[in-house]
Amino acid sequence: MRCASYRENRLVGKQAIGADNAKGRAANPGLKVLSYVPKFKNIQIQDGLACEWFESEAKFKLSPEGTPESWHGQDSV
Repeated sequence: MRCASYRENRLVGKQAIGADNAKGRAANPGLKVLSYVPKFKNIQIQDGLACEWFESEAKFKLSPEGTPESWHGQDSV
């Protein structure tokens, strides 16, 4: 497994991640995450960096009155 190439849109650091989360909450004030399950498939150390391949499943509502929606994602970090 090779680590994914560096992406410039990755957030690094507690403040950067917190600011991005705040923007998302402001854009979706009624959003409620009902469940989130990460499934790590492979973790390796390469050139001193951890590379993780994972899939994740989530259920959420965009508003309190909204119907639950599902999301499936795959990524590596």
